[in-house]
Amino acid sequence: MDKLTSWSILNLMTVDTSLAFDPETALEAAMHAFWSDGYEACSMQRLLQATGLPESSIYQTFGGRHALFTRCLLLYQKRSVARMTNLLEEAPSGMTFLRNVMSGVLNDRIDNEVPRGCFMMNTASELGQTDPGIAKVVNDSLTRFRGVFQEAVEQAQREGDIPAERDAAELAAYLVTCMGGLRTMVKAGADDKLVKSTVEIMLGALP
Repeated sequence: MDKLTSWSILNLMTVDTSLAFDPETALEAAMHAFWSDGYEACSMQRLLQATGLPESSIYQTFGGRHALFTRCLLLYQKRSVARMTNLLEEAPSGMTFLRNVMSGVLNDRIDNEVPRGCFMMNTASELGQTDPGIAKVVNDSLTRFRGVFQEAVEQAQREGDIPAERDAAELAAYLVTCMGGLRTMVKAGADDKLVKSTVEIMLGALP
């Protein structure tokens, strides 16, 4: 076998390991990096470290840092809405769901060494006024969150825990605002007792 033939066979057998990865795993790793650092502070080098990918794979698979960030927001949206929907379906009542979700903000301190707040709210604060495309994703996500809360409020109204004459859509918007505020409180270091008492005040405004 001549040298040219040997080189050709070896070349054909060589696998580009940079492409041998699971895009969903890489996307999740990138989401956590962006969530912790924010868009501007999360450099390409940070993303390469988080995902374990070469820069070429980031561009080939996701289209670059901004496109990857958008995909991460959409993944967060999808998972958050699915989690909230499942919790509502499993809750014994609409009010129980609302209390569990509100109190659940404390898990951010348990699950993460440094609380990260809400990825969507963080992004709204950082890029909401400067990036129309990202602002649209954030707004769509908040609309979906309000939709789940509205279902819970309407269920609580049918169950007699919230007066039927209250506007469910307005209460849902109020609850999304409450969630953002509570997660910011936890991120800022508010103690558990203060967060829990704030949750009770917020829920007390519903009946």
